[in-house]
Amino acid sequence: MATAKKLPSGSWRCQVFSGYEIDDNGKRKKIYKSFTVKDPSKKGKKECERLAAEWAISQQDFGDNITVYDAVRKYIDVKEKALSPSTIRGYELYLKKRIVPIQSELIPHLTQTQVQRWVNSLYPECSHKYIKNVVGLFNSAVAYCGGHTFDVAIPSSAKPFLHTPCDDEMKLLLNHIQDRPELLTAVLLAAFGSMRRGEICALLPSDFSGNRVRISKSMVLDKDNFWVIKPTPKTDESNRTVVLPPEIMSQIVIPSHGRVVPLHPEQVSNRFRRAVRSCGCETKFRFHDLRHYYVSIAHALGVPDAYIMEMGGWKTDNVMKRVYRDTLPDVMKAEQEKLNAHFGEVFGA
Repeated sequence: MATAKKLPSGSWRCQVFSGYEIDDNGKRKKIYKSFTVKDPSKKGKKECERLAAEWAISQQDFGDNITVYDAVRKYIDVKEKALSPSTIRGYELYLKKRIVPIQSELIPHLTQTQVQRWVNSLYPECSHKYIKNVVGLFNSAVAYCGGHTFDVAIPSSAKPFLHTPCDDEMKLLLNHIQDRPELLTAVLLAAFGSMRRGEICALLPSDFSGNRVRISKSMVLDKDNFWVIKPTPKTDESNRTVVLPPEIMSQIVIPSHGRVVPLHPEQVSNRFRRAVRSCGCETKFRFHDLRHYYVSIAHALGVPDAYIMEMGGWKTDNVMKRVYRDTLPDVMKAEQEKLNAHFGEVFGA
């Protein structure tokens, strides 16, 4: 039985092992259920230990009796408040559509072969990244409920053809949408500020100060399929300030109230798709490829990867461990000015 320990506040706390979860590095780590009693006396200590013991007994057979479906359901419910609404929405879809073939299996009875066959069945209908996300949810749920994770091979899918627009294509597109202020603003912010759809759709007039734009939130779909404003962007690194060229900023109309781009991300993509189709560009590209354009121009101008990562709010292991921490503010400013000078010269009003 777990022993209660006294906290600096005088309360008693008892922790009981409750299972495992998968961390960001794919490693399994233990998690504990905590019980706290404010009574600082020995009676409070015994009460704390009693609560912990009762809970531990109630959980003894949990791992042996739980199905894959129940494990995933429990994991989603526990994580709902901690994860992004869009992440929870994705988990709900995985549970509804992809976990079905093995959802009735008891966790202790699962075999490596059985899990591998299930994973293989997801291909070719699903992409490599999609399957990886489904397997990640499955393993996290199994580990959380006391089972062991499965090291399965994920089938590779054909790499999609992606086209990064060049300066001439960007000119064609921008000329074509001059009379569509909402779409024009979204394109300018994506191509010359390297902003994501959700970040653009969440912007308010208060996020603008001169030619500086503060990115601190994002618009995402929640589990009920409603577009909501999430008070944080995609990653911690996505919290950033973007500096736009004055020539570009002069083409953006900031309203007195409401969102700067009063559309949701899917509307932005749909309007953008139609504009690209009709603007005269021979090769089609996606709205997200505007971020790729930003990167390609930055590379062509010799901007170091560290500053491109910071300007665009990207997150990678390489950036986190080696490059990102070495970014110097004065160098960052010089590289930003170099990039803005190019955009201002080519696309200035």
